[in-house]
Amino acid sequence: MAENDARPPHIPHALAAPRHRRALSLVWIVPMVAALVAGWLAVQAFLRQGPSITVSFITAEGLEPGITKLKYRDVEVGTVSAIGLSPDRSRVLVTARMQREARSLLNADSRFWVVRPRVSASSVSGLGTLFSGAYIGVDAGTSAEERREFVGLEVPPVVIGGRPGTQYLLKSDKLGSLDIGSPVYFRQIQVGQVIAFEIDPDGRGTSVLVFVNSPYDKFVKARSRFWVASGIDASFDAAGFRLNTESLVSVLVGGVAFRTPPEALGDPTADASAHFPLFADETSAMRQADMVVRPAVMVFRESVRGLAAGAPVDYRGIPIGEVRSVTFAAGRNGAPPAILVRADLYPERLQGEAPGSESEPVALERLIQRGLRAQLRQGNLLTGQLYVALDFTAGPVAIGGPTSDGALRIPTTPSAFTELQVTLANVAKKLERLPLEDLAHDVRGTLRAIDATLAESQQLLATARQDLAPALGRAVAEMRETLARARETLAGARETLAADAPVQSELRTMMQEIAQAAEAVRLLAETLERQPEAIVRGKAGAP
Repeated sequence: MAENDARPPHIPHALAAPRHRRALSLVWIVPMVAALVAGWLAVQAFLRQGPSITVSFITAEGLEPGITKLKYRDVEVGTVSAIGLSPDRSRVLVTARMQREARSLLNADSRFWVVRPRVSASSVSGLGTLFSGAYIGVDAGTSAEERREFVGLEVPPVVIGGRPGTQYLLKSDKLGSLDIGSPVYFRQIQVGQVIAFEIDPDGRGTSVLVFVNSPYDKFVKARSRFWVASGIDASFDAAGFRLNTESLVSVLVGGVAFRTPPEALGDPTADASAHFPLFADETSAMRQADMVVRPAVMVFRESVRGLAAGAPVDYRGIPIGEVRSVTFAAGRNGAPPAILVRADLYPERLQGEAPGSESEPVALERLIQRGLRAQLRQGNLLTGQLYVALDFTAGPVAIGGPTSDGALRIPTTPSAFTELQVTLANVAKKLERLPLEDLAHDVRGTLRAIDATLAESQQLLATARQDLAPALGRAVAEMRETLARARETLAGARETLAADAPVQSELRTMMQEIAQAAEAVRLLAETLERQPEAIVRGKAGAP
């Protein structure tokens, strides 16, 4: 080692320096910052992520994963993440990732529907989606129960949650022309719309759910009446011709109208749980409710064509009931079949103003004992509608007791048309009993005698024409000659009476002389009246 270390003094010795770590390059700072930002965003996105829900629809038209949004009041609250089919392939399952703030919207009664362009009879909606694409609308419910699986609506709801107003349930036998979105009118002003309808579980009617906007819902009272105001209500019946309509919109798409009777205006406002009957028209809706109803039975043995359920029963023009049913009744003890007409009578409409009157059922029976009868009459000549008229006939009428169900028996009398038919039939029978063949034989003999007489008359006229023709010719010639002479006489008289005729001048001169003579006689008379002696002595002052 010593030999190896022996080096010239002018050569430097190499020393071992300690090893240092290299500093981090600036190039790696940018990716690291980007990774941190991405991680932060991912964490934020994860923290903002809400629950995942599933909504089933019949079709997925217009829906796309990652693109279609869920909106509540036009605010984005989620995005469709996947679309699939249900196990039975009957519906489409749409999976959506909701935002964390939208968790409160996922109640058990929340509603989902696809917003796309729709055109119906009552409205046009979703036109904005022509450019932006379809989206799923969300309506938050009020239930406290949360849910993650929903059944979407195929038709957008008319009323969105939170809208001020009240819902009412209407009961009717049939829906008519009503549809979702049909307007609700109060005094011909639209104050709401139909939001839903369904058939009752027993299948005997329909239930219609209407929404009346605030503040108009305060006009719905406990005794308000609702009726169908759809289209043009035109009818020909026993009461005549009626034409009712609410507005032009109701003519096209139908609607519901309501009104409160004057005696019920002070009633409290109806609750949201109130149920109302839905009448077919305004007349039946505003008809006064009768508290007492007395069923009645009438048996007619004539044609009832034109008589239907709902036809009025009146007494001298005052409606006191209506026909409930018209059925066939088999005859008993060999009697011919008849027509059984059941009606509902309202005795309160016959109640008098005198106090202390007896009960109405007894009054009806006494009226029948005094001769009250039912008769079919023509109510409308154009449609042939019939109605039942109650009126009195001469003399009392024996009646039976009430039926097994307590209905009142009302005797019937044939209608005027039936009586006319019977009269004509009797006349026809009398004509049949006449000896028409003998009369015809006699008439034929008389006609032959008349023909012979006419022939003889014609022969006599011909003979008279031949015998009287010369004499008639001479008489005509003499008449012509006489007429000619008369014309000549008239011409002479005309010449004589002309203004410039000599006779006229002489006649004027003669009349003047007669006038002068009359004047002289008048003067002589006056002179003799003053001087009677002048006829002997002469005129006074004369020589």
